[in-house]
Amino acid sequence: MRFHLLFLTSLLTFSAFKAYAQNLNSVAVVLTNSSELIIRGSSNLTHFKCQIDQEFEKDTIMLSTQLKNKKVLLNNALVAFNIDKFHCGQPGINKDFKETLKYKEYPNIYIKIREIGIKSLSTGSIIPTQVTVSTELELAGKKQDYEITFEEISFKDGIISFKGSKTVHMTDFDITPPRVLLGLIQVNDRLNISFDFNIHIIKK
Repeated sequence: MRFHLLFLTSLLTFSAFKAYAQNLNSVAVVLTNSSELIIRGSSNLTHFKCQIDQEFEKDTIMLSTQLKNKKVLLNNALVAFNIDKFHCGQPGINKDFKETLKYKEYPNIYIKIREIGIKSLSTGSIIPTQVTVSTELELAGKKQDYEITFEEISFKDGIISFKGSKTVHMTDFDITPPRVLLGLIQVNDRLNISFDFNIHIIKK
């Protein structure tokens, strides 16, 4: 998976990122395998959780960045997640989940990162307590814009860790929430996407 995420260096401080970005146009990026992407949903009878299970590759990337008003603007920052690598705990739910997301026609979920802004810092700390990321989410061939807030951020031993979540609706992507078992089970429209990422960035 090509993980185009130069923007994550902005999690240190805006001023530090500015000095860094002026002399950097390529990095090796590693999304560690302790990272998680989880999609949660529910029906009229139960809840379900689908978690991605795939190896993440090290990649060298080139990104164009622009610094403006304490924000980082990016071009070509794209993340792809293979829907077939999600597992929901039971074979029947796996099958329904993937078919609902039209994975045979659209095998990947894409997240394009457009802009990152630091909203707040802890007193006496260089690590932000809240970062907002403006994104474009593509699901089943349809695109929607979202702002995602990450609030649990840490930096240790060269690894940046951050957590956040966003609620979306299937119907926003022209996906009809499925009915199963002759219509007795109705899946709800709302999905919650949780991000728990651990990123190692190596200057080239």
